[in-house]
Amino acid sequence: MKMIVLLLLSLAACAQFQYSANGTVKAIEYGKDGYTAYFRNSDSIMCIATISRIHLGESYKQAKPGDAIKVYGDTLKIYSKDTLSIRVKKIIVNQS
Repeated sequence: MKMIVLLLLSLAACAQFQYSANGTVKAIEYGKDGYTAYFRNSDSIMCIATISRIHLGESYKQAKPGDAIKVYGDTLKIYSKDTLSIRVKKIIVNQS
C-alpha cells in the first residue's frame, strides 16, 4: 500500500511540467499579490502569465506593456489550442 501511494505521488509530481515562453507584453492586469501579463509566444499562442510576489520573492520583476518578457513555470490550464496559462517561477524582463 505504501508503495502505491508513493507511486501515485510521483506520477502526480510528473504531471506538472516546466514550460518557457517569451514575447512582447500586450497587456497587464494587476492583482493583490502581483499581476497577470498577456503576450503571444513565437508560435502565436496567447500566454496568460501569472506573476506573484509570493512565488518569486526577491526575483519578482515588474513588466509593462511593450516590454520583452521571458517566463519559466508550470502550465496550469490550456484554454484552447491557442491560449494557455502559466504559473511563473522565473521571469526575465527587458524593458522597452
